[in-house]
Amino acid sequence: MTPEELNRTMEFIAASQAQTNASQTRINASLDRLAAAQEEDRRESKAAIARHEKMLKRLTDLQAQQTDLLVHQSERMDRLDRVHADLTWQILHLLNMILDRLPPLIH
Repeated sequence: MTPEELNRTMEFIAASQAQTNASQTRINASLDRLAAAQEEDRRESKAAIARHEKMLKRLTDLQAQQTDLLVHQSERMDRLDRVHADLTWQILHLLNMILDRLPPLIH
């Protein structure tokens, strides 16, 4: 091999190494961006899970409040039914007392 051929071969090898190094640099930069994006995704996912758990807790609290309100309303309606029944009995009793005191109808 002549010195010129050897120089061209060396230049070709140097250029190939430069291209390989540039490609490796681009690949490393892409891997770094991918790792950063994955880390951001992990953070966002963790934040979304935290928000989801907070909403589930709030939903559970609201369901408990709803249950308490339904029980309270049911108790109020039961008391109202008892008061209504008692008043109806008292009204009927008073009407019967009034009817008993009226003179008999003459035919």
